Amino acid sequence: NWPYIIKTSTFGYDGKGQIIVNNYNELIAAHSKLKSDNFVLEKKVELKKEVSQVAAAYDDEIIYLPISENIHINNILHKSLVPADINEDSTEQIKDITKKIIRELNYKGIICIEFFIDMYDNILVNEIAPRTHNSGHYSIEGCSISQFEHQVKIISNQKPENSTLKSPSVMINLLGDLWDKSSPNFDDTNKSVFIHLYNKTTPKKGRKMGHITVLNKNLQSANNIAEEEFKKLS
Repeated sequence: NWPYIIKTSTFGYDGKGQIIVNNYNELIAAHSKLKSDNFVLEKKVELKKEVSQVAAAYDDEIIYLPISENIHINNILHKSLVPADINEDSTEQIKDITKKIIRELNYKGIICIEFFIDMYDNILVNEIAPRTHNSGHYSIEGCSISQFEHQVKIISNQKPENSTLKSPSVMINLLGDLWDKSSPNFDDTNKSVFIHLYNKTTPKKGRKMGHITVLNKNLQSANNIAEEEFKKLS
Protein backbone atom coordinates (compact mmCIF):
# COMPACT_ATOMS: atom_id res chain seq x y z
CA ASN A 1 0.00 0.00 0.00
CA TRP A 2 2.49 2.62 -1.13
CA PRO A 3 3.38 5.45 -0.73
CA TYR A 4 5.09 5.64 2.66
CA ILE A 5 7.23 8.26 4.37
CA ILE A 6 10.56 7.20 5.85
CA LYS A 7 11.79 9.46 8.67
CA THR A 8 14.84 9.63 10.87
CA SER A 9 13.87 8.88 14.47
CA THR A 10 15.59 12.03 15.78
CA PHE A 11 16.30 15.64 14.71
CA GLY A 12 13.60 15.78 12.06
CA TYR A 13 11.74 19.09 11.60
CA ASP A 14 10.35 21.30 8.81
CA GLY A 15 10.52 18.39 6.38
CA LYS A 16 14.14 17.57 7.18
CA GLY A 17 15.04 13.92 7.67
CA GLN A 18 12.10 12.49 5.74
CA ILE A 19 11.51 11.19 2.22
CA ILE A 20 8.36 9.99 0.44
CA VAL A 21 8.89 6.55 -1.11
CA ASN A 22 6.62 4.94 -3.70
CA ASN A 23 8.18 1.47 -3.95
CA TYR A 24 10.75 -0.84 -2.38
CA ASN A 25 13.66 0.43 -4.51
CA GLU A 26 12.96 4.02 -3.47
CA LEU A 27 12.83 2.88 0.15
CA ILE A 28 16.30 1.32 -0.08
CA ALA A 29 17.67 4.43 -1.80
CA ALA A 30 16.12 6.72 0.84
CA HIS A 31 17.53 4.57 3.64
CA SER A 32 21.03 5.08 2.24
CA LYS A 33 20.52 8.80 1.62
CA LEU A 34 19.31 9.62 5.13
CA LYS A 35 22.42 8.06 6.70
CA SER A 36 20.89 7.08 10.01
CA ASP A 37 20.60 3.82 11.92
CA ASN A 38 17.06 4.28 13.22
CA PHE A 39 13.98 5.16 11.20
CA VAL A 40 10.23 5.44 11.39
CA LEU A 41 8.18 4.24 8.42
CA GLU A 42 4.67 5.68 8.15
CA LYS A 43 1.87 5.26 5.64
CA LYS A 44 1.38 8.55 3.76
CA VAL A 45 -1.86 10.17 4.88
CA GLU A 46 -4.49 11.28 2.36
CA LEU A 47 -4.41 14.73 3.88
CA LYS A 48 -7.32 17.16 3.92
CA LYS A 49 -5.75 19.65 6.31
CA GLU A 50 -3.42 20.09 9.27
CA VAL A 51 -4.46 21.89 12.43
CA SER A 52 -2.82 22.75 15.75
CA GLN A 53 -4.23 22.75 19.24
CA VAL A 54 -2.27 24.83 21.75
CA ALA A 55 -3.26 24.21 25.35
CA ALA A 56 -2.20 25.46 28.77
CA ALA A 57 -2.12 22.70 31.40
CA TYR A 58 -1.98 23.49 35.11
CA ASP A 59 -2.79 20.84 37.72
CA ASP A 60 -6.31 19.60 36.86
CA GLU A 61 -7.18 22.53 34.62
CA ILE A 62 -6.65 22.79 30.85
CA ILE A 63 -7.16 25.96 28.83
CA TYR A 64 -7.64 25.37 25.10
CA LEU A 65 -6.59 28.15 22.74
CA PRO A 66 -8.48 28.48 19.44
CA ILE A 67 -7.43 25.83 16.91
CA SER A 68 -5.31 27.04 13.99
CA GLU A 69 -5.35 25.70 10.44
CA ASN A 70 -1.84 25.37 9.02
CA ILE A 71 -0.67 25.81 5.44
CA HIS A 72 2.81 24.59 4.47
CA ILE A 73 5.12 25.40 1.58
CA ASN A 74 8.09 23.08 0.99
CA ASN A 75 7.32 21.30 4.29
CA ILE A 76 7.72 24.52 6.30
CA LEU A 77 4.80 26.28 7.97
CA HIS A 78 3.85 29.23 5.75
CA LYS A 79 0.79 30.47 7.59
CA SER A 80 -1.76 29.72 10.27
CA LEU A 81 -5.40 30.77 10.00
CA VAL A 82 -7.60 31.10 13.07
CA PRO A 83 -10.24 29.90 13.60
CA ALA A 84 -9.65 26.68 11.70
CA ASP A 85 -12.32 25.68 9.21
CA ILE A 86 -13.41 22.48 10.96
CA ASN A 87 -16.73 21.23 12.29
CA GLU A 88 -17.79 21.03 15.92
CA ASP A 89 -17.34 17.25 16.08
CA SER A 90 -13.71 17.51 14.92
CA THR A 91 -13.10 20.32 17.41
CA GLU A 92 -14.37 18.20 20.30
CA GLN A 93 -12.35 15.16 19.19
CA ILE A 94 -9.20 17.27 19.03
CA LYS A 95 -9.79 18.64 22.53
CA ASP A 96 -10.48 15.15 23.90
CA ILE A 97 -7.28 13.73 22.39
CA THR A 98 -5.29 16.72 23.67
CA LYS A 99 -6.69 16.17 27.16
CA LYS A 100 -5.78 12.45 27.09
CA ILE A 101 -2.20 13.22 26.03
CA ILE A 102 -1.79 15.86 28.74
CA ARG A 103 -3.15 13.50 31.40
CA GLU A 104 -1.01 10.54 30.28
CA LEU A 105 2.13 12.71 30.32
CA ASN A 106 1.15 14.37 33.61
CA TYR A 107 2.07 17.53 31.72
CA LYS A 108 2.27 21.06 33.10
CA GLY A 109 2.81 24.11 30.90
CA ILE A 110 2.08 25.07 27.31
CA ILE A 111 1.82 22.24 24.81
CA CYS A 112 1.04 22.18 21.10
CA ILE A 113 -0.33 19.12 19.35
CA GLU A 114 -0.46 19.04 15.56
CA PHE A 115 -3.21 16.96 13.99
CA PHE A 116 -3.82 15.61 10.52
CA ILE A 117 -7.41 15.44 9.29
CA ASP A 118 -7.56 12.98 6.43
CA MET A 119 -9.97 12.81 3.49
CA TYR A 120 -12.29 10.58 5.56
CA ASP A 121 -12.31 13.04 8.50
CA ASN A 122 -10.19 10.77 10.68
CA ILE A 123 -8.11 12.75 13.17
CA LEU A 124 -4.49 11.67 13.63
CA VAL A 125 -1.83 13.05 15.96
CA ASN A 126 1.12 14.27 13.90
CA GLU A 127 3.44 15.96 16.37
CA ILE A 128 3.61 16.82 20.05
CA ALA A 129 5.59 19.95 20.96
CA PRO A 130 6.03 20.39 24.74
CA ARG A 131 6.51 24.16 24.47
CA THR A 132 5.18 27.33 22.89
CA HIS A 133 4.82 26.75 19.16
CA ASN A 134 5.09 28.60 15.86
CA SER A 135 1.46 27.88 15.00
CA GLY A 136 0.41 29.60 18.24
CA HIS A 137 2.19 32.89 17.54
CA TYR A 138 -1.07 34.40 16.29
CA SER A 139 -2.20 34.45 19.94
CA ILE A 140 0.12 37.37 20.79
CA GLU A 141 -2.38 39.78 19.21
CA GLY A 142 -5.25 37.44 18.40
CA CYS A 143 -6.11 36.15 21.89
CA SER A 144 -6.99 37.75 25.19
CA ILE A 145 -4.08 35.78 26.71
CA SER A 146 -1.24 34.57 24.48
CA GLN A 147 0.54 31.22 24.66
CA PHE A 148 3.59 33.03 26.08
CA GLU A 149 1.58 34.71 28.85
CA HIS A 150 0.08 31.35 29.75
CA GLN A 151 3.55 29.79 29.97
CA VAL A 152 4.80 32.55 32.28
CA LYS A 153 1.73 32.27 34.50
CA ILE A 154 2.04 28.49 34.81
CA ILE A 155 5.76 28.43 35.68
CA SER A 156 5.01 31.19 38.20
CA ASN A 157 2.37 28.93 39.78
CA GLN A 158 -0.45 31.24 38.76
CA LYS A 159 -3.73 29.63 37.80
CA PRO A 160 -4.35 30.05 34.04
CA GLU A 161 -7.35 32.05 32.84
CA ASN A 162 -9.53 31.33 29.85
CA SER A 163 -8.09 32.60 26.56
CA THR A 164 -10.59 33.85 23.97
CA LEU A 165 -10.11 34.82 20.33
CA LYS A 166 -10.31 38.60 20.00
CA SER A 167 -10.51 38.51 16.21
CA PRO A 168 -9.99 36.14 13.28
CA SER A 169 -6.22 36.07 12.71
CA VAL A 170 -3.67 35.09 10.08
CA MET A 171 0.02 34.58 10.87
CA ILE A 172 2.62 34.27 8.09
CA ASN A 173 6.22 33.22 8.74
CA LEU A 174 9.11 35.32 7.42
CA LEU A 175 11.86 32.98 6.26
CA GLY A 176 15.49 33.82 5.59
CA ASP A 177 14.75 33.60 1.86
CA LEU A 178 13.33 37.15 2.10
CA TRP A 179 16.82 38.41 2.98
CA ASP A 180 18.41 36.61 0.02
CA LYS A 181 19.20 39.74 -2.01
CA SER A 182 18.61 42.52 0.51
CA SER A 183 16.77 43.17 3.75
CA PRO A 184 12.98 43.44 3.37
CA ASN A 185 11.55 46.95 3.64
CA PHE A 186 9.16 46.92 6.56
CA ASP A 187 8.60 50.70 6.46
CA ASP A 188 5.90 50.43 3.78
CA THR A 189 3.97 47.72 5.59
CA ASN A 190 0.27 48.32 6.21
CA LYS A 191 -0.29 49.73 9.70
CA SER A 192 -2.75 46.92 10.43
CA VAL A 193 0.09 44.39 10.20
CA PHE A 194 1.88 43.30 13.38
CA ILE A 195 5.56 42.58 12.69
CA HIS A 196 7.72 40.33 14.88
CA LEU A 197 11.43 39.90 14.10
CA TYR A 198 13.48 37.42 16.12
CA ASN A 199 16.84 39.24 15.85
CA LYS A 200 18.62 36.19 14.49
CA THR A 201 22.03 37.21 13.18
CA THR A 202 22.29 35.11 10.02
CA PRO A 203 19.39 34.77 7.57
CA LYS A 204 19.32 31.35 5.93
CA LYS A 205 16.92 29.85 3.41
CA GLY A 206 14.14 28.11 5.28
CA ARG A 207 15.12 29.67 8.62
CA LYS A 208 12.32 31.41 10.49
CA MET A 209 13.44 35.01 11.00
CA GLY A 210 10.12 36.41 12.17
CA HIS A 211 6.43 36.56 11.38
CA ILE A 212 3.59 38.93 10.62
CA THR A 213 0.05 38.77 11.97
CA VAL A 214 -3.12 40.38 10.64
CA LEU A 215 -6.42 40.62 12.50
CA ASN A 216 -9.76 41.33 10.84
CA LYS A 217 -13.43 40.73 11.56
CA ASN A 218 -13.45 38.58 8.42
CA LEU A 219 -10.92 35.74 8.18
CA GLN A 220 -10.75 35.87 4.38
CA SER A 221 -10.02 39.61 4.51
CA ALA A 222 -7.29 39.00 7.08
CA ASN A 223 -5.81 36.34 4.82
CA ASN A 224 -5.91 38.61 1.76
CA ILE A 225 -4.20 41.48 3.60
CA ALA A 226 -1.55 39.18 5.09
CA GLU A 227 -0.71 37.62 1.72
CA GLU A 228 -0.60 41.02 -0.02
CA GLU A 229 1.77 42.42 2.60
CA PHE A 230 3.90 39.28 2.47
CA LYS A 231 4.25 39.62 -1.31
CA LYS A 232 5.39 43.24 -0.87
CA LEU A 233 8.22 41.96 1.33
CA SER A 234 9.21 39.18 -1.07
